[in-house]
Amino acid sequence: MRPDSAPTLVDRIYEAALMPDRWPSVLKTISRETDSIGGMLFVKSSSAIVRWTACEHAAVILEDWIKEGWAEKNSRPARMFAKNHPGWVRESDIYTQEELEQEEDYRGFYKPRGLGHAAGMGIFLPSGDIGVFDVQRKRSSGPLTVGDLAFLDGLRPHLGRSALMAARLELDRARSTVGMLETLGLPAAILGENGKVLAANRLLETVHDQVVIGPFDRLIFKCDRLDKIYTDAIRRMQEPDPVGRGMSFPIRETERAAPAICHLLPIRGSARDLFTRASALLVVTALKDGAAPNGDILSGLFDLTPAEARVARGIAMGQTLAAIAARGGVSLATIRTQLKAVMGKTGTARQAELAALLVSGCLPIDRKTS
Repeated sequence: MRPDSAPTLVDRIYEAALMPDRWPSVLKTISRETDSIGGMLFVKSSSAIVRWTACEHAAVILEDWIKEGWAEKNSRPARMFAKNHPGWVRESDIYTQEELEQEEDYRGFYKPRGLGHAAGMGIFLPSGDIGVFDVQRKRSSGPLTVGDLAFLDGLRPHLGRSALMAARLELDRARSTVGMLETLGLPAAILGENGKVLAANRLLETVHDQVVIGPFDRLIFKCDRLDKIYTDAIRRMQEPDPVGRGMSFPIRETERAAPAICHLLPIRGSARDLFTRASALLVVTALKDGAAPNGDILSGLFDLTPAEARVARGIAMGQTLAAIAARGGVSLATIRTQLKAVMGKTGTARQAELAALLVSGCLPIDRKTS
């Protein structure tokens, strides 16, 4: 272990647990001390890398690796955990040279770039995902030495504790957020990638006739149509360039629960954490005593375009589609297209449902819900 660098580096590792923007600097020092070209930290779900950070040189490598689809073909984390070695692991520890030559990402990505010597360590996170620390080295530099591994293994407990502490702190922040909304009387949940519930307050149980936490901690709306709208919205939020910045849709009244509006707010930028992958905040606002926002506010909630908002207002006022078309100076076909878009955004299937929603904030009772 490098006596001059280790004590200061350990302090910086624990600092990164509280300030995630410090991880690239920590990873840069680790890579420099092991004569590697870069260090990275990524979080892997059962099927994909979902969040990552890296020092400058490694960031370029990791971006290309993920963009080109090599992450899905990578067997290293599985082999590393199967080995159950309490320390950092090199390629030569989990592959024979013949096996390594058969790995798709080695042949197609690492070898053409002059890479192929690496070491990594993994840690199980409270979210159920896996955190992996990795350093990459040029093939011309040869494998990491015994001294390099001793240095990395000296850091291993500190890296593990720091990652776990950061993950738990981020889960605590998620719980605090939904707890604060509970004091305001709002059922709420923090959602991770793919809509997994990371934290929810007790008030969410008050709308269990309409939405429940189902298998794999996924929210399920009991109205199939609304569940599809929600699922589509979550899927769009996972795209590299999300189409929507959030949405709202009505939760229909049941025999035992009042109607409500569900707001889905994406979590972006620095608010997104590395380890728990908070992706969205879901908040439910009940419509009490039949009171609902006026048509203009509802149009804004549902992200209607100006043209769609005019159609929605016309429907709310009881106008026919022909009258709306004549007043706007457009064809009936255009109005029908805009009406279809409005119903898609509001989760309604019939014109009468849309009118009921815009006028009273209520959808007809869903008597199939039990």
